Amino acid sequence: MNRTLSLGIAVLLWLALSGCAYYHVIQPGDTLYGLSKEYGVSVQEIQRNNPGVDPYNLEIGQQVKIPRLPNQKVADYAGRTDTKPAAKKPEKKAAEPKKNPPPEATPQPKVDKPKKEEIQPKEPPRSTATVNTEKLQFIWPVQGGQVLERFGETTDDVASHGVEIGAPEGTAIVAVADGKVILSSDEFKGYGNMVVVRHENNFFSIYACNKKNLVKKGDTVRQGQKIAEVGQTGRAAQPLVQFQVRIGSKAVDPLKYLPKR
Repeated sequence: MNRTLSLGIAVLLWLALSGCAYYHVIQPGDTLYGLSKEYGVSVQEIQRNNPGVDPYNLEIGQQVKIPRLPNQKVADYAGRTDTKPAAKKPEKKAAEPKKNPPPEATPQPKVDKPKKEEIQPKEPPRSTATVNTEKLQFIWPVQGGQVLERFGETTDDVASHGVEIGAPEGTAIVAVADGKVILSSDEFKGYGNMVVVRHENNFFSIYACNKKNLVKKGDTVRQGQKIAEVGQTGRAAQPLVQFQVRIGSKAVDPLKYLPKR
């Protein structure tokens, strides 16, 4: 064993003295950068002496030629083996002196910020239009009928969105103004047979609980034209027309837009 080790060292010394290169056997974790630091040779010099070696894919057991530079001494290689040098133990850092905690800040008196004056939202102006409407004048949908329920009154906890006008069954229901029929249907629960007419200025008139509708969607109607007949369909408890006026989608009190009786 001692003889073999002595022979290996002798060969190493001979190689160093003769100016020959040293061959490092790749171990797990080796990199060319690490070898350059270990042997004091640049990475470029190692690559130049190992043109067939892939620096990014070193294989364990592979021999890498470490060139001897002119200024290197025998002792630089004589004590090296093919195993990695022991890792240096991290030096213990001297304990840093404890810093004194900063003095506690003197509490400052709490100053209440002046409260901002609360701005109450303004109520939107209520509609005062009677029929804005020098261009648009409504007439009553049923002549001689009696108002049974007014706008906003509740029945079974449901507020009315229009007025209910009672009249004998079969009485003519007429268009309150010129317009176009956008719906004629019985598909809305509680409303029975219903007609919706669109007028100028984004006004809509609705006629519900009809006995039968006499117009269809897309028809153009004239003020006073018969469009349906008073009936008792939907939730109606007696013959009547459930009449609504809307501006866009907002229901408004129809009595504000009908001529006074």
